Amino acid sequence: MHTALRRRWRLLALLAVVAAPLEAQVRYDAPGARVEILGLERWTRRMLEDSIAHYAPGQTLASAACMATLRDKLKFGDALVAHYQGFKGPNSDARFLSVRVVEPSRAAASMWRKLPADAYPSLLPAYAPAILPVTDEDGGIWPGRLFFGLQFSDSAMRTKILAQQDSTTQADYARISGFLETHRAESDRQRALRVLDSSSAYGNRMAAALLLSNFPANDSTWYALVRALRDPHESVRSAAGIALDRLPRRPVNWAPVTTDLRALLGGANLAAMETVMDLLADTKVAPALTRKLLYGNDAWTMRLLTAEAPMAPQKAKGLLVALNGGTDLGKQPGPWRAWIASRR
Repeated sequence: MHTALRRRWRLLALLAVVAAPLEAQVRYDAPGARVEILGLERWTRRMLEDSIAHYAPGQTLASAACMATLRDKLKFGDALVAHYQGFKGPNSDARFLSVRVVEPSRAAASMWRKLPADAYPSLLPAYAPAILPVTDEDGGIWPGRLFFGLQFSDSAMRTKILAQQDSTTQADYARISGFLETHRAESDRQRALRVLDSSSAYGNRMAAALLLSNFPANDSTWYALVRALRDPHESVRSAAGIALDRLPRRPVNWAPVTTDLRALLGGANLAAMETVMDLLADTKVAPALTRKLLYGNDAWTMRLLTAEAPMAPQKAKGLLVALNGGTDLGKQPGPWRAWIASRR
């Protein structure tokens, strides 16, 4: 690398370490979209853009692939790029780009859970019918094929959309639906719980997470899926999120998994943060858990509370109101932070 260029990147790295903390929300109008960057503290928008361009020429913050660049090359704890369109009505062409990051200095080892000793190192025969047909010749699993039909909670919409897909997509959904339908015994649930905690074969963990959507009546199901939102493999985290979305809402005692929930609300798995907020509100999270969940850990909740991203403020406030026993303290972080600090 040219000497001058090396000096430039060294300077950027130094600034990332020593710069005073910045406003964690950056907003600007780009061609064709309103952009919001959340989570910046020591880094700046310019540093993000320059660093991404350095490692992946031609890539920008609007590229979904920049999530991998930020995580793998720049060692960010996590990154999320979300595009919104049609949020102002079906006839609106308004576009919004939400970029969320956990800076390297915040990338604690505790973000992703560590799996214990491996009890299931190979794909389980019981799970193979769901996983093998969506596996390529190199052993990689195509999560899009596995998840496609499961992401629609409305059955009428799912039927309509699947009717518009090709025969492969329809066959994929029929296969995974059949797999779920034939694994409803308590022995299936117990094995899925064990697999999620101990299999190094991520295909096993994906299948186990999806299978647990059959068992909403057991609190241990909800706990296992929340823990799986911190799985080290992104596809397993996605499977857990889909399974949680499929569970019919009811009150849940979340006390046994407050450590996992605290990590998720603190920035582990940015893609699942709003899902977790909705989940806690919809399942009547106990106000007594406020301190364990948010004390010294409210930065992301407050960022979303004041965000411009569609629906983000509503989801953050929904969680806060639920934890406050139904009392709404407004749209500004100040009163909420004072309330959290007062919890004992």
